[in-house]
Amino acid sequence: MVFFVAMIQKFTDQRGYTTYVDQETKTLIREHQLAALVDNDSHEVFAEETDIHHLIATPRNSKIKLDLPSTVCVVNKSKHRRLHATGYASVPIESVLDTESENQKESAES
Repeated sequence: MVFFVAMIQKFTDQRGYTTYVDQETKTLIREHQLAALVDNDSHEVFAEETDIHHLIATPRNSKIKLDLPSTVCVVNKSKHRRLHATGYASVPIESVLDTESENQKESAES
């Protein structure tokens, strides 16, 4: 049996993204890409024509980053640029994370 041990370093890049680098191959993977892999094929996540879009925008200097499968989605690069250019880059945090209270509201209205 052969085991492979990679030397992985974790750091925060200048844009505030948590990033992992394989010291041997110099391959970079960002934490939001890992989150996107939960619900998407790796070919989509790492394709040249796609980006990972954060549904919840946080300030770049924020220490809170929401790199969860429910807060990211894979989009093509041109759509990603349009989302940011038109101001529709994010949604209220409640619409992504607070599904329980939405369900409670719907039950209460019934």
